[in-house]
Amino acid sequence: MKSLIKEFNIVYKTVNLINGKEYIGVHSTNKLNDGYLGSGKAMLRAIKKHSKVNFKIKIIKVFKCIKEAYDYESIIVNKEWVKSNNNYNLTTGGGYIFHTEEIRKKMSLTRIGKYCGENSPNYNKPKSKETKRKISEAHKGKKLSKEHKEKLSKIFSGKNHPLYGKKHSKETILKMSKAKLGKVTSEETKSKLSKTQSGGRNHKAKPSQHIETGLFFSCLKEGCEIMGENYYNEHYRVNKNSSLKKFIYI
Repeated sequence: MKSLIKEFNIVYKTVNLINGKEYIGVHSTNKLNDGYLGSGKAMLRAIKKHSKVNFKIKIIKVFKCIKEAYDYESIIVNKEWVKSNNNYNLTTGGGYIFHTEEIRKKMSLTRIGKYCGENSPNYNKPKSKETKRKISEAHKGKKLSKEHKEKLSKIFSGKNHPLYGKKHSKETILKMSKAKLGKVTSEETKSKLSKTQSGGRNHKAKPSQHIETGLFFSCLKEGCEIMGENYYNEHYRVNKNSSLKKFIYI
């Protein structure tokens, strides 16, 4: 996972080579020569009008801390600077808002569930195949850090899991079962599964059957996920041959 903290925090000046107008701003980057020219509204309109080749950027000062960069910008881009017609700055500098950890947590809590279900801007708007393909391509090769995985595990474990305490209806189970019928697993996928599930004591590799419905699953974990059962509890019951077990190995 890429770090949000950049190596360089610069205060820069971009000059329009046609009319001499300037723009001063702050930019965080890991590469000083990254082609960035500015993001102010007036600045972006000017770039669109005159094209990038007619602008030149100059680094005024480099800082290790982003806050220091914004503080320095506020000294240069003051009210007098903004009033001038010779630049593209519309507001005074140093306008970056730094939230404390406590405020960030409060903001996060106020957003929980805000964009879920019907409140989501993408509600009832299925993604096209092309969009899905682009999303898939963008995520290829990306690996989550151990810390990120642990955070996700905590967020979705136990009572926090969206399916905690819930069970699929028989109608849903049948639909899910039918959806899997006829699907062929590629040799590459089989090879990967074989490597991750190798070993005689690995019960996840054993096909299982749900006693009540008679449905078959490729492994116990898959069956538990579909039937809404706790895998670890069921794994214990099956291996102890408990009368409370919901599955059997086949």
